[in-house]
Amino acid sequence: MLVTLATRTFTPEPTAAALRLGALARALAGGGDRVRVLTSRLAPAV
Repeated sequence: MLVTLATRTFTPEPTAAALRLGALARALAGGGDRVRVLTSRLAPAV
């Protein structure tokens, strides 16, 4: 199965949501699913 995760934050961002989604993506891939992650790049701090 192809799973697409669309999120504003993903690893290596140090947030709980990013870490959980990273773990979810790894678990799905480890179970044989194909995983695609769609995310954006954070704007640099000024």
